[in-house]
This record gives sequence, structure tokens and C-alpha cells, in this order.
Amino acid sequence: MRGRREALLLIIGLPLADLAVLGQASRDFGKAPFQKSTDGTIVLGGGYVDPENTAALLKRMTDLAGGAGISLVIIPTADSQLEPATRAGSSTPLIDYEKAARAAFALLGIQHVTVLHTRDRSVADSDAFVAPLRSANCVWLPGGDPQLLFRVYPNTRVQSELQGVLNRGGVVAGDSAGAMVIGRSLLAVDLDHPEKTPVDPPRGLGLFRDAFVMPHLNRYKAGVVALGSKTYVSSHPEAAGILIEEHTAIMIQRGQVTRLIGNGRTGIVDGRSHGADSVVWLSGSARYDLRTRDLVQ
Repeated sequence: MRGRREALLLIIGLPLADLAVLGQASRDFGKAPFQKSTDGTIVLGGGYVDPENTAALLKRMTDLAGGAGISLVIIPTADSQLEPATRAGSSTPLIDYEKAARAAFALLGIQHVTVLHTRDRSVADSDAFVAPLRSANCVWLPGGDPQLLFRVYPNTRVQSELQGVLNRGGVVAGDSAGAMVIGRSLLAVDLDHPEKTPVDPPRGLGLFRDAFVMPHLNRYKAGVVALGSKTYVSSHPEAAGILIEEHTAIMIQRGQVTRLIGNGRTGIVDGRSHGADSVVWLSGSARYDLRTRDLVQ
């Protein structure tokens, strides 16, 4: 029962959709700053697949938002088994998920927890649905099937209210599929022919401009995701790719990327050569400025 309770909360499985479809940047970039707000913090996880590491990430995430007194909103829509289920098998009632989530975050001292979930875009665009986001300090989007997120939330009131969380200095965090949808759009890399330029995919939430997120980097043959990212960026020079291995998370503050937690690799593909590599790998406390495309030591 304990394992089921943890699974309900963390949603850290690796569905095929999450591993095969990766995030991408949009062509239509404007003159707005990299982030519409420089006050908030974006946290991106590369895929957390065990409870101990996930608990450490959630602790860092909630601490960044202010700790025990915060108001937390969870958006677990990427879970294909959450009712109404989108895959065969047992369905998880939303009330069971909510109970498990509140119990787990209570262990971190977080008492104000709200779960928002729908499969319906019109509901996501309703004033009543987004009301809890207006007082949230922290929003958590766990992993799962990215398509379930991309179909529902972009270009709805959810998107604008998440931007509002950042404008107030709050935290918007996502792991795996949740990290992907926070970016501008979705990128599907041809794993057999990564040198082929991917077609323009669906839009994401666009909470940061011109960057796409590639989680689960270590799950692929070495160099495949980097090459696919480089191929796309070569024809879309305004774009940059953020590559993250599992059990590793980064944060973005004021347009700068830095490692938050974990020992896996994280890097940036910006279309330029960096020695013999097309990826700027971050190590130690190094930061990468996505606005100037420079490494900051």
C-alpha cells in the first residue's frame, strides 16, 4: 500500500510517450525577455524514477518557494491512469491521488495542497478551475505522458496563471513530461535518423522563450539527442535545447540555468561549436545565460 501511495504522488514512471517525444522551441519568437518575469524560478527535472531522489527534489522545490507555509498546486494530468484513464488498466480516482499527495507533502511540512486535473481544454480555460493558481507559491507538474499535458493546458487560463505565479516570485516546477510542457513546444527526434530536421510540433506553455527541454538524456544512445537537438537548432537559430539526465534537476532564475540537484549531466545546445562538442555541459556551480548564450563561471 505504501508503494502505491508513493506512486500516486510522484508519478515517475517512464511511459513510451515520455521517452520518445521531447520538447522544442517555437519559430515565432518576439522581442520579449527570455522570461516574462525575472522574479520567479523555473525548476526542470530530467526524470526521477525512485522515491528517495524524488523526495529530495520536492524538498528543494518547496524550499525555493518559501518552505512550510506555502500554497502548493499539483497538476498530475500526465498520469495516464488518473481518471479518466487514457490507457488500459486500472484507473486511479482523483480523490485517492489527492489523499496520497497531501499525506506525502505533509511530511515536508506543506499543509496547503491543491490538485488540479482535467482532460478537457474548456475546463482548463475556466475561471473556476484556475482559481487556486492565483494564490499559489509553487506549482508541481509530475511526469508521465507529455501529450496529455500538451493537449489540454497551452493557451488556456492555466498558462496565464502559471505566468502569474512566476510574476509573484513563485516556483513552477516540472519533471520529465512536466518539464517538457513548461518549455515552448514539443520536439520529436527521430532516434534512428537524428540528423533529420524535426517538424514543427505542438506548443507548450512557453514560460520561457525559445528553449526546449530534453529529459531522460541517459536513456538514449550517446549523442543521439544532442545531434537531434543540434539539427533543429541549426535551422532555428533562435532556439536552444536543455538536455537533462535522470535524477538531475536544474533551475532557471533571471534567464540563467544552473544545476539544482543530482549528479547527472545537464547541457545546452545553442547551435555553436564548443570545442569538439555541440553541447555546453554544466559542471559544478557553472551557469549558462540563455539570453546571451554565454557560460558564466
